[in-house]
Amino acid sequence: MSTPFDSPQRFESAMITAKVAKALRDSERRNAVSEQNRRILAKGDALLTKILSGSLLLNDTDQIEGISPSESGLSVYSRALTALKRLNDNQIHYTLTQHFKQYQSDIRRLIEFGQVDVDALTRLRGFFSALGDILREELASRAYDRPRDTLGVIN
Repeated sequence: MSTPFDSPQRFESAMITAKVAKALRDSERRNAVSEQNRRILAKGDALLTKILSGSLLLNDTDQIEGISPSESGLSVYSRALTALKRLNDNQIHYTLTQHFKQYQSDIRRLIEFGQVDVDALTRLRGFFSALGDILREELASRAYDRPRDTLGVIN
């Protein structure tokens, strides 16, 4: 059964999360953000917008800072929640929507100013790494779940 967050979107999101985590690691090592990494981080920002749109829909919230509730963000929001659980992030002292909004504020500061505090950078990297792991695991399990004839295997 197809979902709004089917394999092509899941694959693209998995690629984005891997690139964002790498760009964050690179920025941390160099203590600077290259133009190429800014472009990659902008894709991470767009993914966070999608996560926030799913969060807003579930929380029956109208809109925050130009982000509208959207069904298309529900599946990736669900995976983002799983990523937070894996991280056992004890920094959540407010709503999940606000938590993801903080991630977005941090990534936007990094894009615009090239700097963010080390703790925020570490949290961002951990989140994108965990989310990417979840998406890649799902892609791998789906590959094994496909009927044999779609894999080109002859019985």
